[in-house]
Order: sequence, then C-alpha cells, then structure tokens
Amino acid sequence: MNTNRFLLIISAVFCFSIQTVSAQWYVGGGLGYTTENTVSLLHFSPEAGYSFHPRWTVGISTSLINVSKDVTTAESQTERKSVFYWYLNPYVRFNFFQMDRLSLFADATGNFDANHGFDVIYIGLRPGISYQLTDCFTAVAHIGFIGSYNHELRAEVGLNNLEFSLYYLFDKKK
Repeated sequence: MNTNRFLLIISAVFCFSIQTVSAQWYVGGGLGYTTENTVSLLHFSPEAGYSFHPRWTVGISTSLINVSKDVTTAESQTERKSVFYWYLNPYVRFNFFQMDRLSLFADATGNFDANHGFDVIYIGLRPGISYQLTDCFTAVAHIGFIGSYNHELRAEVGLNNLEFSLYYLFDKKK
C-alpha cells in the first residue's frame, strides 16, 4: 500500500470518528526520535480509543517508523539508507488504580507487522500511568513490556523502554 493511499484511509477514519464522538472517545498519539551510533529512528504513533467503563478501554494505535542508518558500500563509501515500517497495535486497557486524575493501568496488546502480512511481533502486557491534565487532555506513559516478543518470553520494565503520549478527550454528553 503506498503512502498516499494509507494517509487517505487514516484521514477518512479520523473524520468518521469525529462525527460519532461521545463522552468516551479519545484521539492522540506520540512522536519520538532516537539516535544511537549510526542509526536514527523517527517514530509517530497516532491512536484512538473508546472507554466503555471507568476501568475498561479498547483502542488501536498505529506505529509509523522511519529507520535511517549509515551503510558502507562495496567501494568503502558511506551511504544513508532509510526503511519505512508500519505496525498496528490493538489493545484492551484495564485501569487497576485510580485516584483523582491519576490512573495506573495495564494494556493487553499485540503488535502486527503491516509490511509483511500482519505477522505477530509481540503479544503481552504494557504497564502504564496516565494523568488527566485538563478536562480535554491526558498525558500517558507506557513503562516497559511483559510477554512474547518474536516468539521469546521477554520482560522489559524500566526507563529504557518508555513511551509518552498525549490524548484529546472529547466533550462528555450532558
């Protein structure tokens, strides 16, 4: 699927969700940039979800990742190569602790590689924390992952696997 067609589909879904919003819908996402040695990673992850109970939420995010790295050619020259990746990440969120505007949660989630026939990359739990900044905005952080990653059991909880997002919450119906 080419990039223009993908952006058209995402725009149509976003416009449809705007028309059907109610108290429980939210949109948001995160943006990140990482560089290490000769590899650069630009990560954009739009997200939408629906809270159908004070403790339960379902949602989906998509990860759009551009990886650039220096590659040495046969002539011993360095070239910059870029590869684009696209992943789908559906989730079910359980809020197990709430106090005022602060919430601790765990997402049961999967990561599916949209570039290669939606192969499963990981399935597991992602713990997180959220804080409602205003009536319309919530800051969210995911801290690690516990589950199966590329068919191997993995537990990564710590600051080396930290993601931040910002959500826009639609007005509550009176």
